[in-house]
Amino acid sequence: MDPLIESLKQQDQIEAAAQETANRIRLHDADIIQAKAGDFWDRVTSYLRVLCSDLVATFPNNSKRHAFLDPSLPNGFFINGGGLPRRILAAQLDTKGQRVTLSLRVKQSFDDHPDPQYVAPIAITVGKEEELIYSFMGKREDDPHNLARALLRYVCGL
Repeated sequence: MDPLIESLKQQDQIEAAAQETANRIRLHDADIIQAKAGDFWDRVTSYLRVLCSDLVATFPNNSKRHAFLDPSLPNGFFINGGGLPRRILAAQLDTKGQRVTLSLRVKQSFDDHPDPQYVAPIAITVGKEEELIYSFMGKREDDPHNLARALLRYVCGL
């Protein structure tokens, strides 16, 4: 066989093997995310509840430092920042899409009913030690407490 054809054949085999490996890794990562994301997200939610409660207790007279967690969103929650303008973040876990979908409403007054603005989702990836990594606002978080703090800072402008 001509060397040109032989080299093209080898190149196709190498590319096919690389694609097969990438597909296996992607499926493996999807299984890990499916298995671990719910527990991680529950820990984020629990810690947010603690942080919100602590903010109100520590700063009872400063509504700009208040935040309220509403867990009524399926697989997610709303975080309501205190004071005006009030930021309301909706966060919803989507394990099949390997992300957390986010939308934000900013109320300029108590009577305001703004439409949600979609925020870049939090991507969920798998690290070298099969830990989950959540990428939010350009920062990678593998600890639920750090992700909870980042979400609260975003909503409250802290």
